[in-house]
Amino acid sequence: MRNIKILLIALVCIGSNSANAQDGAGGNQKVRFGLVVNSGSAWLATDNSQESEGFGFSVGYGLQTEFRISDYVSISTGLSQKNYSAGVSYADSSVSLIYETKKEGEALPADTSLLLSRNYYFNSVALPFKLKLKTPEIGYLTYFLEAGITGNINYKTLAKKNKVDKGNSIDLLSGDNEEIDVNDATNWFRAAVSLGIGAEYSLVGNTSLFLLVNWENGITNMLRDDEGSKTKLIYPKSGKVFEQKGTLNYIGLTVGLLF
Repeated sequence: MRNIKILLIALVCIGSNSANAQDGAGGNQKVRFGLVVNSGSAWLATDNSQESEGFGFSVGYGLQTEFRISDYVSISTGLSQKNYSAGVSYADSSVSLIYETKKEGEALPADTSLLLSRNYYFNSVALPFKLKLKTPEIGYLTYFLEAGITGNINYKTLAKKNKVDKGNSIDLLSGDNEEIDVNDATNWFRAAVSLGIGAEYSLVGNTSLFLLVNWENGITNMLRDDEGSKTKLIYPKSGKVFEQKGTLNYIGLTVGLLF
């Protein structure tokens, strides 16, 4: 809630100065500012036969800025808080999870169990850079296409719902291991190709509401093979580190206000 308040204050400040960036009749502006919220579904696409894809929920919010090149072409960018979750499952008896355990705050020897599935939660800051192509205004509506790239800086990544086979039981890890910090076993940067289609509805003056359906195709691997990680995935027979690979994809809906 505090972050949303900060974004709203920033929006009011920059919006109050946006009139200075107007150019020409009809309120065509060189620079537009806005506030956006979005939600959708994310998944990790893998090329390893020992992993299968899973879907998770994604939410985000932030600021958007548009720089007008011509009446129908703009550059769209911004800064958002973006959270993605995505599940991964593993073939039975193929991968073991080594993880630290604690009791009453004291570290115990590492435990090993067969890992059946888990959910990754990526907390990130997103910086998109897209070309926006618009139609002339039709009534109160303007339709547009967006294409470009999105970069994410992942500042905190957790593994939750770790389902393990301990030999005599299958259960989710709980307690201190309900959420496992996997920053050192995942990559801090994500890049994705971004494509979208949407419509903008004129409300009053230069203010408009827009809807965008957006698809992000990840192009960077999110999962690392780090032997120094506190929580490792290994092949149970050989003891070698499990070779992880997964690109994070996303499809969702963005709602925003532009001024």
